[in-house]
Amino acid sequence: MYGKLTEVLNGTFTSASVLEVPITQLAVDSGYAGTEGYQWARKQGHRVVVLKGGSAPIVMGPARAEIVLGRPEQELAR
Repeated sequence: MYGKLTEVLNGTFTSASVLEVPITQLAVDSGYAGTEGYQWARKQGHRVVVLKGGSAPIVMGPARAEIVLGRPEQELAR
């Protein structure tokens, strides 16, 4: 599996404008093959980032926040 990932990492990506763009960085989930994955990533240097997956989303949706303009009594309602 890591041989194929090495091929992908050293390959190119064809963009929507049909340009061949080199792959400069790749992220892998450490949960699939922990020790083996970390060993492979170390050999690739800074080009591979190992992430720990989870059930929580990485990107959260918008959240409500109080906005204070000027004096505190001018707070906008939520």
